[in-house]
Amino acid sequence: MEPTEKATFNLSPVDLGKMDVLVAQGFYANRTDFVRGAVRRQLELHEDHLARFVDAHSSVVGIASITRRELEELVQAGKRRRYTVVGLAIIAQDVDADLAGAAIEDLRVYGVLKAPGDVRERLGNRITGAG
Repeated sequence: MEPTEKATFNLSPVDLGKMDVLVAQGFYANRTDFVRGAVRRQLELHEDHLARFVDAHSSVVGIASITRRELEELVQAGKRRRYTVVGLAIIAQDVDADLAGAAIEDLRVYGVLKAPGDVRERLGNRITGAG
């Protein structure tokens, strides 16, 4: 089972009630099952657009793990990298702020970013979209 993240959102009492009726009638196991199904249907509806976005932005879809070794190799080559991740971006715990600052030009995350606090702070406005 893939990792999940908690999302909080507001619904009108009428929409929530309608959802509860469908759950009570056995269409869905619970509210979470209903919401997951609705989200998946919307993502399927927009699948072509998402695919074009990923192709145009050289994105990683899923889990991107940014390692110390990868960043050290960039710095040694005198390069910096732009990352675009749709899903989960993980900057390894052994990456320090100086290394991240030297190697990461831009980090755009549509989803979740897990990174050491000093790395987040150092990258500052180079990180966009991270929830």
